[in-house]
Amino acid sequence: MKKTTIICLILMLSVSVFAYENHGYDKYEVRYIKEQITADITLQQTLREQNAWQNFLVNHPHWFVSFNQFNLKPHRAYGEPIDLLNGNSTADKVMHFITNELSDFNIPIADISLLDIRENEKYKYLDFYQTYNGLKVHDSRLYVKTTKDDKLVTFGLDVFSDINLSILPTISENDAISNATFGIANAFTNAIVKTDLKILPVPEHNKYTYRLIYEVEFETTISVGPAKYLCLVDANTGELLMRKNTILYETPPPATVHVESNVYAVQPYIPTTVKDLINLRVHVNGTSYYTDQNGDLSLSANVGSNVYYGLEGRWSKVETGGTTPGINTTLGATNNISFDNDATSQERSAYYHVNVVHDYMKTIFPTFTGLDFAMTTNVDVSGSCNAFYGGGSINFYAEGNDCHSMAKIGDVVYHEYGHGINDYRYGNSGMWNGALGEGYADIWGLSITQNPILGLGMSSVDPNDFVRRYDIDRKVYPQDLTGEVHADGEIIAGCWWDTYLGFNNMGQMMDLFKDTYDSAPDGPGGTEGIIFTDILLEALMSDDNDGN
Repeated sequence: MKKTTIICLILMLSVSVFAYENHGYDKYEVRYIKEQITADITLQQTLREQNAWQNFLVNHPHWFVSFNQFNLKPHRAYGEPIDLLNGNSTADKVMHFITNELSDFNIPIADISLLDIRENEKYKYLDFYQTYNGLKVHDSRLYVKTTKDDKLVTFGLDVFSDINLSILPTISENDAISNATFGIANAFTNAIVKTDLKILPVPEHNKYTYRLIYEVEFETTISVGPAKYLCLVDANTGELLMRKNTILYETPPPATVHVESNVYAVQPYIPTTVKDLINLRVHVNGTSYYTDQNGDLSLSANVGSNVYYGLEGRWSKVETGGTTPGINTTLGATNNISFDNDATSQERSAYYHVNVVHDYMKTIFPTFTGLDFAMTTNVDVSGSCNAFYGGGSINFYAEGNDCHSMAKIGDVVYHEYGHGINDYRYGNSGMWNGALGEGYADIWGLSITQNPILGLGMSSVDPNDFVRRYDIDRKVYPQDLTGEVHADGEIIAGCWWDTYLGFNNMGQMMDLFKDTYDSAPDGPGGTEGIIFTDILLEALMSDDNDGN
């Protein structure tokens, strides 16, 4: 293990300090995990002493384990690398290991299928999922991590051996929609039931119970703007087990004012600066070209040709009310183009900052292409004092109620785009946990600005007001968990910020941070303690010299 400093991550998960309170709850949210899951030290020790783990230790004495306290199988086991020798592919070798060396844990091998294999410069990550009578088991994950030369260093068995229920529903799809939308005050649209039923394991009373579920989606509006809910409904009892808004909002304090200028490179209380508009689309004679990293472009078109410059490009398409600002003119020999009179300051600033965060993301994930498209960047959305990510777009409310447009606040733009990175890059299907999503989105902002204060400059009344800050009143697990995603996200974001302080090097911190996008610890609301601990373990292992 290298001697680098991870101690702040450990301390943030164990030390009690004062924390800021956040009130951004969604009154329509429903969770099937009703209480926070915390480690039971006595049960963990009991499970370590049982035959299954002790038999494993006979051949692998330098291994450690944290158990899933509901299925009683290892949630994360890790230790000295184990050579995987039997099989043609990595997946074959892993399945041979699971079948022959983990049989004491009663894994339903016949129901396990490979979902995904990812790898980076140090490790391979394999995810398997479980089915029951042909139906996918929600939240099932058999996880394996190996070195590049197929030595196993971690495994987790969040699978289920005791499922026993009928897969025939007793309520109709229409009843499922009615139960999913029950209590929603505003009109809803686009209500659908997804094609396949699933099995949902619900942790309660020290074990899992199993529900046959419908997945229902519908759209509506809530007090802060549009909402798109994903719901899980018991296909036999009709109980609404989960309702989660998949549109992700920022929750800043009220306050801000509009000031027009070229580009707000940081926030509205810092004077504007002229910035190059890079990656910008220029349309000439039916062909699109793009400016370079200096905002320059050489064209082989005739002088006098009609040319269109739009406030859109490779990575951002700015829209206000569905319209993209643009300039139609004729091509000259020398063309000095400014959007100062053709787009608002919030439009120009939003475009600039999306390019900053996209290009920064590419330095962290240089081979990732999932976000190499022009993300819709909606400016002056109806409402005020907020911003949100949803459906592959980022959205910034209009100025008003003493609030600037948040499109002028660089780290807010980075935060919202960070949700997109979480959605497109995390694991095989995007980030699920709300608190984790908010905390990780904050890190994309903080790592660019290297400033612990997020959202400074939103208030037009108080230039020192902010959304969140990470240099005082640190939040810690478990005492500061509240169940509100932004507040709980401050715990994990604060861990990463203090890791940066320990290193005094943002690049080193981000090297550890990025690896968690491959191991992808995740889970439903209510499992934040487990997720945060998994992230600590992954950071420690990523800091290791390839399993040595």
